[in-house]
Amino acid sequence: MGCAPVSGTRLCLVGLPGAGKTTFLAAFWAAVRDSSEVGSYKITRWPKDARYLQKIADEWFEGKVVERNPSSSMEPIELDVQSTAGTAFSLRVPDLSGEAFRDAAADRQIDPRVAALVAECELVLFFLSAATATVPISLADLAIDDEEEAEPDEEVADFDPDELETDVLNGELLQLLPALTPTPEAPPPMAVIVSAWDTVDRVGLTPTEWLDKEQPMFGQLLSEYRRNAPVAVIGISAQGADYDKDPTVARKPPAERPLVVTDHTRSTDITAPLAWFDDQLRDGHGG
Repeated sequence: MGCAPVSGTRLCLVGLPGAGKTTFLAAFWAAVRDSSEVGSYKITRWPKDARYLQKIADEWFEGKVVERNPSSSMEPIELDVQSTAGTAFSLRVPDLSGEAFRDAAADRQIDPRVAALVAECELVLFFLSAATATVPISLADLAIDDEEEAEPDEEVADFDPDELETDVLNGELLQLLPALTPTPEAPPPMAVIVSAWDTVDRVGLTPTEWLDKEQPMFGQLLSEYRRNAPVAVIGISAQGADYDKDPTVARKPPAERPLVVTDHTRSTDITAPLAWFDDQLRDGHGG
């Protein structure tokens, strides 16, 4: 299980804190480490230290809520997988906690090490969460009362990027990503993962429709991105449902637990985003 040179198309996972990267990675790792569960992909190079991946995969496998990594000091995760069709991917997670991406979106400055990893990537998996999505409040919605206005000497709170709406932060991050690549005018193909899809699955919208309605700024910017690169929007619930509200989900066989929804299909295949990238590579996009 040594560290061989990168042998596949580099695929980068990005997203704000709490965007769903950890749970997706846990479900994906649990699937590909056991080829009998998901036969489409197999691991060809394990990460330097797989203990954390094993831990979160075991939590997911046992039907426990996967706790996201709160640390921004964790080493980047890298592993290689290959499809039965022969396509090789090198998955890179520059910052699993997402704090570097949040800071980059808030002040347009990104950790150089994270930026370097993103710049080398030929495909992007962009995560945002349906469960925590927020949009800016318009002035018309505020209905400010003059008597409730802040007093002149009232203390002003320090700026906190966590207080910004996800629509704003994700939009800023989306605009920043092409600038990190060697060819900003031709950015890499991107699959947007709307995580925690089980929380909005019943509203009857496709993932793209939900994104345009609930994250309108990001949706508009994604349309601009689509002018220069292939884009897919996929709703994924790596858990399948809220375990507290529906404990039966955790008792399903792991391969049947995830919920994966595109604008045209429904499945339980957690590797679906890689299959979409596989199609793009065969069509000559990326790589």
